[in-house]
Amino acid sequence: MEALSAKEANESILNSNICKSLGAAIHRANPHRRWYVEVIDRGRVAIIKIPELSMDWGMIVHLNGLLETDIKRCIHSAAELLERFNLTRGRSDNHDLMSMERNYKGVLTAKSGES
Repeated sequence: MEALSAKEANESILNSNICKSLGAAIHRANPHRRWYVEVIDRGRVAIIKIPELSMDWGMIVHLNGLLETDIKRCIHSAAELLERFNLTRGRSDNHDLMSMERNYKGVLTAKSGES
C-alpha cells in the first residue's frame, strides 16, 4: 500500500470534485449514454469517453478553472464525440453503438480510406 502525501491527496480531492461536477452535467445533457469522465493535472485536463464506443478514443478538454465555462465546454465536447460517430443525442437503446463495425478484438474499425 502506498501512502499519499498531503499535496497528492489534495490534488486527488480537487480532481474528484471537478470530475463529479463535469460528469453530472454531461449526464444531464445526454442522459441516455454511459460516460467516462476523468480529470487530471490538478484540474486542468478532462478526458471524456463513451466506454461502449472505445476506451482508446475520446475527447480531451483543457480546463480553465472557471467551472461554469468548463462545464459548457465539456458538454459541447461530449456532444461532438457523439456527432463524430453518428450517434444520437436523444433516447437510444444503444443499438447504434453495438452495431458498429469492430475487429476481432472488439475495437472499432475505420471504413476503407478513413483514418
